[in-house]
Amino acid sequence: MMMRERHVARNVAPRSRNRSTRHEETRRRTGARSRPPAPTDAPQSRWERFDAHVLDGWRGWALVAVFGVCAAVFVVLKAPLFAIDEVQMSGNARTSDGAILAALDLEPGIPLATWDSDPAMAAIAELPWVDQVRVTKSYPSTVRVVIRERAVSASVGSAIRQEWLIVDDGGHVLERRLTPAAGTRMILAPPDVIDNGSVGSPANGIQSALVASENLPLQLDPWVDHWSVSRDGAVTIGLTGGASASLGHSTDHRTQFVSLASILDGGTSLVCIDDIDLGVADTPVVSRDSSCLIAAEALS
Repeated sequence: MMMRERHVARNVAPRSRNRSTRHEETRRRTGARSRPPAPTDAPQSRWERFDAHVLDGWRGWALVAVFGVCAAVFVVLKAPLFAIDEVQMSGNARTSDGAILAALDLEPGIPLATWDSDPAMAAIAELPWVDQVRVTKSYPSTVRVVIRERAVSASVGSAIRQEWLIVDDGGHVLERRLTPAAGTRMILAPPDVIDNGSVGSPANGIQSALVASENLPLQLDPWVDHWSVSRDGAVTIGLTGGASASLGHSTDHRTQFVSLASILDGGTSLVCIDDIDLGVADTPVVSRDSSCLIAAEALS
């Protein structure tokens, strides 16, 4: 029995050695190399596991705290203490407080935090006299409205209409009234301009007269009684004394006004002048009333 076990052991050992030898020869022939063992993460210590657990807990509590603060702020801002209870206005000389409040459209008890000021600002900007507007919130409960209004530039009327359009320098209609505004340029326009003039919108057909009157030198201002504009946009100056100066459709107002000044202030006889044609800017043509000339000769 002992002999058999030793024989088996002697027989097995060579086979094992032969098998490993064959594997080594195979690796040498194929050039294969043994791979290093994959690195394994070092096991965390008890304190490292404790720190990670505490950190995760703090993160969770931090998120809960943030949401809690946000909810508290939202609830506080919707409290009655923060409801809009005052509106402060400035710059509205021509625009009434009532018109501004109507444009704000504030609901009773609405919280300042949830009220949207953009639609209100757009509504106020549509009011006729308003040129620019700024609406701001002032906590806890105040709305501030700051307005810059348009300036009156001219009064536009018609010889056969008993109503005037009050406009700014861009032709924006500010109001309709029965008399022209004091201290403004007067522009006579076709009746349909007056009929179609809508408060809060530009008046059509008067732009050429507005531009020409804005370019008038102060030297000539005492000579001007009013301005006229035709349906096709031709401009005429109504001079004091009943004469007129026709600018036509020309936009060379500088040269036209130099020519007009040379006639009015340059020693030219103004007797019986009916019209001064400035259509050709540097070559004015003076027309005189023949009946006036006859009467003037009879008196002389």
